[in-house]
Amino acid sequence: MYSVTSIAQARYPYFPVRPFLRDRFETNLHIKGVKSPLLVVHGDEDGVIPIASGRALFEAANEPKRFEVIEGGGHTDLYNFDITALMVRFLKEFNVDGRVRQP
Repeated sequence: MYSVTSIAQARYPYFPVRPFLRDRFETNLHIKGVKSPLLVVHGDEDGVIPIASGRALFEAANEPKRFEVIEGGGHTDLYNFDITALMVRFLKEFNVDGRVRQP
């Protein structure tokens, strides 16, 4: 998600939500610091995080990156759509082996 603040404000446009949010999860403020390949997976039927929020985060991210939409996918059921195979293909494409590299 782009940020909890943006989602809350979209759901409650006439209410000042920011002062009431303890955890804002403002991923948008940190995404530019991600230098590794990024895979964003979002269900098109997610009733919690709007797909527009996932797309906005993706657009703010550095390359290389990929955005995958899971048709029929909700918020907590993406593993029912075999996203493991999708993730493995992504990791192989970008030669990500999971080892931590020293700077």
